[in-house]
Amino acid sequence: MLFAYTHQAPNVTSFSRLDLLHALVTEGRLTIDTYHQNTTDKAEYRGSFYSDKPPGTVVLALPGFLLAAGLLSLADEDLESPLGWLVSSWLACALSLAVMAALGACAFFAWMCRWVPPRPAFSTTGALFLGAAPLPYTTMLFPHALVVAFICIALWATDFGCPVEDDRHSRDRLAGCCLGFAAASEFTSAPVLIGIVVALYCQKRARLLALLAAAAVPLALIPLYSILCFGTLLTLGYSHQAVFTEMHRGLYGIELPSADVALKLLFHPAKGLFVWSPWLLLSVIGLRRLSGTSRFAFWTVLAISIVQLVLISGNRWDWPAGYNLTPRYLAPTLPLLALPAALALQRFPRTGAAVVALSVAVIASATLLNGRPDFFADANYFTMYLPLMVAGRHAPNLGDVAGLPGLWSCLPFVLVLTGGSALLYWLAPAVLHEQPGPAPAGGGSHHSIDRRQPRSVGV
Repeated sequence: MLFAYTHQAPNVTSFSRLDLLHALVTEGRLTIDTYHQNTTDKAEYRGSFYSDKPPGTVVLALPGFLLAAGLLSLADEDLESPLGWLVSSWLACALSLAVMAALGACAFFAWMCRWVPPRPAFSTTGALFLGAAPLPYTTMLFPHALVVAFICIALWATDFGCPVEDDRHSRDRLAGCCLGFAAASEFTSAPVLIGIVVALYCQKRARLLALLAAAAVPLALIPLYSILCFGTLLTLGYSHQAVFTEMHRGLYGIELPSADVALKLLFHPAKGLFVWSPWLLLSVIGLRRLSGTSRFAFWTVLAISIVQLVLISGNRWDWPAGYNLTPRYLAPTLPLLALPAALALQRFPRTGAAVVALSVAVIASATLLNGRPDFFADANYFTMYLPLMVAGRHAPNLGDVAGLPGLWSCLPFVLVLTGGSALLYWLAPAVLHEQPGPAPAGGGSHHSIDRRQPRSVGV
């Protein structure tokens, strides 16, 4: 419910995918010539325009979009009207991004319970999905919440990093399908996904074949889309970008790494990862405990996170990645960074809970007010969002639909968030029996984790 409660007005990036959905449903074709003036995120090839985005997000959003089109038709409302665009976009997001984010949160909690007791596992899950990129990006047709959810499901399905495994090979195929869809939805997630596959090869190479075979199915969407649009599988939509010609340089706009950009991605007042999600500072504290618990997990988390940051820092020409919350190209690293954060939460529960609550308050309020601000410059939370609060402006939400006036329309979201979180936190130990968490830092290898039967948490 929280992931679908509010919805953001489309911007050029979400319009790129919405244009394709409208073209598919109303015209039965992949060209977005009728709609291309909505967006600058488009490819031009032989006089026609196409969405330059990878196709995975559109494929997953199509069922919800078709349902919206059918409901609008029954209500005698034009799909191409402003209301039709809003309803179809909202339902497409709710029935794809929001559903997958909820499933990803369940899977992540189950994976966390292999490392820490239920309450720090629950707090970390809330921090990841409500105090970071997933919440705002479930409210617009961007793939970053999808990518986080898919990675979380894959981590749970493969018992990633856990010395005691639940030997279910069917989960390997589920993990492969999720990793494949993540890559087919967002190309910048590739370094993280490759890092996870390499780590899995080191951990359980005998089970990797089934995972890769399953991943090949959603990955096939990428060459299929290229063939249908551009006549060859040896190109991507970004190769034909019609407006941002900077993407023709380097690796689709990514060139040599920049220390300045890396620092901005982490600490810039309007975009910094640690500014919007300060709970991630717990990851830095928890790395030492993770090193003492599992050397394998420690080096995997550290290496993948550094590689992603270094590569994305090469995107000098567009490091803010548009007018959106958080550095979205770093989103794929969040599930891995959450592991050491959970260990720090276990060690410092009160301080950790306060930082998590702050992060959720910042991200949730920004999402309710405007998850895709149209201004950037040297702005920060106070200069961007306090004026919106004073003016009573906010993004469309279900409270509006129910007739609640102004900011009162946000009240149901706040009540469900606070009340539901408190109740679930209190109930968390009853979900499964408390078992000893990981060994203290300095306790040696990952074999020091409790060797009894693995905890089972249904998803």
